[in-house]
Amino acid sequence: MQIGAIVRGTVCVIGAVTLLALAIVTVVVAIFPMGEDVIVKSYPSPTAAMTAIVETRVGGGAFSPYCVSRIFVVDGKIGIKKLPEAGDTIFSGDCDALAEGDFAGAGPSLPVRWDSDAVLRIPIRRDGTPITLRGRDRTGRVAIAFVFEDPSSRAASAAARR
Repeated sequence: MQIGAIVRGTVCVIGAVTLLALAIVTVVVAIFPMGEDVIVKSYPSPTAAMTAIVETRVGGGAFSPYCVSRIFVVDGKIGIKKLPEAGDTIFSGDCDALAEGDFAGAGPSLPVRWDSDAVLRIPIRRDGTPITLRGRDRTGRVAIAFVFEDPSSRAASAAARR
């Protein structure tokens, strides 16, 4: 009789803990959805001959969050009407590797800046995350100038502004 009561009590405790864990997971998933958000912004060149498209994918919820950015260069007439092809990718990597900057006081914080229709400037943060870079677009008409930002200099400049 004693063993039966112990087994019954253990099964009840395990069942209660399981139900509690299920309730906690349900609440966490409701608060932090695990879907994916895709943010797409376009930046036309000065004469709109070419367009840089910045795509950011964010998701994973509370359990495994992620953020991935890709930058494409496409013909300005196409813009974001048509999905870019893999060959149009000039940058892909973790969002932390894409350093949005004001380009030495040139205006609001942007992930890319066109110097001309033939030169696109992209600030990159050197933080050890794996990234893929291409120095020219697929057509060869646009040179990509990657500006590498040193994380230690960023911390020093932030401290100096305080």
